[in-house]
Amino acid sequence: MSNKAQSNWTFSTLSPREELLLKLVDLDSNANYYNNVKSMCKVRGPLDFSRLKFSIQKIIDNHEAFSTGYTKNSAGYYQRYIQENMTWELTIDNIKDDTEANSYFHNIAFTFLLPDNPPLWRVFVLKNEDEEYYIILYIHHLICDAISIRIFWENLSEFYNNDSLTELNAKPYSQFVKWHYEQQDKIDLPYWQEKLTGVKPVNFPYIGDLNVGENCAAIEGISINEDTYKQLEELSKRYKISIYVILLSCLQKVLYELTLEKRFCISLVHHNRTHGGFQNTIGFVASMIPCTFDYNENPPILEQILSTDKTLRKHFSIARGEIDYIFKSKHNLLNKIPNIEFNYIPTIINNYNFKLGDAECQISLADDPRITDESQSHASEENNFYWAREVFPIDFTITVMQHPESINLEIFYRKRFFEKSYVQEFCQKFKGCLTDILSKLNTETHKLSNFNNHVKI
Repeated sequence: MSNKAQSNWTFSTLSPREELLLKLVDLDSNANYYNNVKSMCKVRGPLDFSRLKFSIQKIIDNHEAFSTGYTKNSAGYYQRYIQENMTWELTIDNIKDDTEANSYFHNIAFTFLLPDNPPLWRVFVLKNEDEEYYIILYIHHLICDAISIRIFWENLSEFYNNDSLTELNAKPYSQFVKWHYEQQDKIDLPYWQEKLTGVKPVNFPYIGDLNVGENCAAIEGISINEDTYKQLEELSKRYKISIYVILLSCLQKVLYELTLEKRFCISLVHHNRTHGGFQNTIGFVASMIPCTFDYNENPPILEQILSTDKTLRKHFSIARGEIDYIFKSKHNLLNKIPNIEFNYIPTIINNYNFKLGDAECQISLADDPRITDESQSHASEENNFYWAREVFPIDFTITVMQHPESINLEIFYRKRFFEKSYVQEFCQKFKGCLTDILSKLNTETHKLSNFNNHVKI
């Protein structure tokens, strides 16, 4: 590209997450649709199209993520740049009904968003025969994490409903990246060097298949039904403990039963927005951090859950770093033993209502293309980009997608380390342990006090 074309570009440092995702893009071009996120809002009522477009432009002006692109320098390394006066389009397509809208929403996942051809996002508007509208946001994971989806819809409502509003308290993503690197050596690394001394990743009694490629992966999934979900939600409210903590406690119980180990190091996603004041920043602000937990098989289940919550809050109050940086670059802990990741996507992303003028709006669907709507199993191709071990050191990823009335659990695993039957056993044990935990919580009469701060995720 010519220097003239780059004259309105401002370059800045990549975050660890951006570096990882761009390496994955180099390994497999399909990452340019496989690593995108999408969300659909249904609008019941009148929609001012010009006002909508004007509001989206204000979001672009306030969040540099929407003007972000990536290019390789002469040495072959990616750089992020901000392009001023980014051009974009907004059109309306006519459809028949919800079914056609949902089909449009799911099929859009096969649209490629190329890092070197911004914008790395699209907004689509659909209109059905009943004069109802659907607004779809489709955005590359490079410039957006799960919480950012919610921020987009909140900002859209604010700008649409207030013509005089021009700015929001949104710090630039490049400022987050700078802050992030400053924290790693000052705070993060000393903390984890102390906490991880003598701690090993989960040592599964795994049986792998050495005949498959090291990067070959597969998926297993289960669903937690509506009745179990309602129990989970009720107990979460009763004891003022997040569903995330209960599921994490369930995971520890399963790991103990499978390994007979009582101390675990588990990689957890942490949306570390409050530490540096980035609550309203759109970008990949989430980090993957290692957390250590001590499991005790004897105390009441509620006591174990409280212990999990206390440990989690302590880790999250300190940790700001990135697992790839902490382990591979500094601690060198994750090179030989299979490692586990627990990724929780809360319903707050999927279940959000707001207004655009007089129109009632609801996020009817929010989706990560990697997570299927129904439980299923399938093997991936060799050299699957998500499992390239040289850039992604996790071998067993548990992703929990919480919907308004159900929870889906997907396990991505490296076939070289785990047999399908073992992963299926893990899934069944998880369901059984969750049922057991809920039953015991229902029978315990202990009431919590002085415990009003939920874990922020």
